[in-house]
Amino acid sequence: MRWPAAARPPIYSRPRFVPHPSSLLLSSLPLHSDRFVPIPAPGIQLTSLTHVEDVATLLAAIPGRAAALGQHFNACSDRPLAFDGIVQAVADAAGREARIVHYAPAELKLAKGEGFPFRAGHFFASCDKAKRLLDWAPRHTFGGDVADRLAEYVASGRAEREIDFSTDDTILAHCGGANCEFVHVGAGKY
Repeated sequence: MRWPAAARPPIYSRPRFVPHPSSLLLSSLPLHSDRFVPIPAPGIQLTSLTHVEDVATLLAAIPGRAAALGQHFNACSDRPLAFDGIVQAVADAAGREARIVHYAPAELKLAKGEGFPFRAGHFFASCDKAKRLLDWAPRHTFGGDVADRLAEYVASGRAEREIDFSTDDTILAHCGGANCEFVHVGAGKY
């Protein structure tokens, strides 16, 4: 069916987190030190990370598809990751041990945007509708792409820049005694 332009229903695409070499995600992880990475407890919260090429191929799959009219599509990986798994994947790619400390964000009253760069709870989506209606599927996974993202990050010179870990230091100072859980995650557990 052909719709007049003024009456054409909108199509919505919602990309989820799109990491890239200059992203807050890589710059917030101490890849070149033995520091613990503060993660909101319990560390099993799921999130979707999306490669920019997957966003582009989803958008390219929409034109000319009547089934897309009036629909919402999530541009995301079909495999959500736990926060601990993200840190582990980056640590594996960097050849480092993942050293994680779980903390309770509410106890610290951090300002918005301080601490781990994602919401403290689950934030993931399903791309099943896009697979079904657009015959689309994501080609990338964070675990499969993290080594390339890390290499780009290092090549950009960002890994050599001084990073402000003052928020991490505040969190770690709070983590004495029973306030936090220190975790060593085994390789490949993401």
